Amino acid sequence: MRKRVFAPLGMNDTEPLVSSIVGKPNVAVPHAQVRDTLRTVPIRSTDRVASAGSVWSSVADMAKWMRFMLDSARIGDKRLVRAETYRELVTPEIRADMATYPALSLVKPHIFNYALGWFVQDYQGQIVWMHTGSIDGMSALIGLMPDRRMGVYVLANVDHAELRHALMYRAFDLYNANPVRDWSTELKSFFDAAERPQATAVATAPAAAPPSLALERYVGTYADSAYGTITVTLANGALQARIGDEAARDLEPWHHELFRTREQQPRRQAAVLVFQPDGTGNISAVRLAGVTFTRTRNPAQAPR
Repeated sequence: MRKRVFAPLGMNDTEPLVSSIVGKPNVAVPHAQVRDTLRTVPIRSTDRVASAGSVWSSVADMAKWMRFMLDSARIGDKRLVRAETYRELVTPEIRADMATYPALSLVKPHIFNYALGWFVQDYQGQIVWMHTGSIDGMSALIGLMPDRRMGVYVLANVDHAELRHALMYRAFDLYNANPVRDWSTELKSFFDAAERPQATAVATAPAAAPPSLALERYVGTYADSAYGTITVTLANGALQARIGDEAARDLEPWHHELFRTREQQPRRQAAVLVFQPDGTGNISAVRLAGVTFTRTRNPAQAPR
């Protein structure tokens, strides 16, 4: 990344890994809402996915990246990416879910697709390439209008700052002389209304029910070829789950084979694990975020 992208583009204030920013001056501090108060939180490493999700940059450097994309992956007369490869990057591959970004319900695009690392949508008769980034305490958004050769980049040191969408559409409106629209007020009203049904959702959550099997039956290592492993252990009468190389977290029974992590950090959302019995008194797999992790090692048989 440094040699083939950052250096040719002159992105001298950009690092490909979180570990690369350690000790550097003038680094943004992530924030998150903790018990209704915005507080600083630790920088979480995403280096396991390398530059696909660990790049740290600045608005000035990302402006260079936007110009590069708007100029069909060229720097001056030099092309860094073949023309056919560039076209493939922004060619829609699949239809994307409108629910991915709540702001789309206000925009009502005719198309919302996914290319190779870019969402593709329409806005006021223009094609838009865009994508967001959200990591603990930090968020970003890039939006490009290729036909107008115009781009917007938003960085915020708070997680899921949805105002970023309002800022992007506001910039699009200003540049294209669209009618004035109060995006900030509209987006706030939308999210205020979306939060009201949460109390009802909690009331209709599944009633607590004990696990169907003895806790030792859930113990084991579960794996997926793309997402790694989940290791479940039993200590002092309680289950713990280690997801990937994260620290182990306590599991609390919720409803039969459904467990959730007990989070010590209020800002962190609980992970929901759904175990799958094999019909013989054991567990064959566990599902997390729609991914099935298959048991790879059975623990020693315990008395029933």
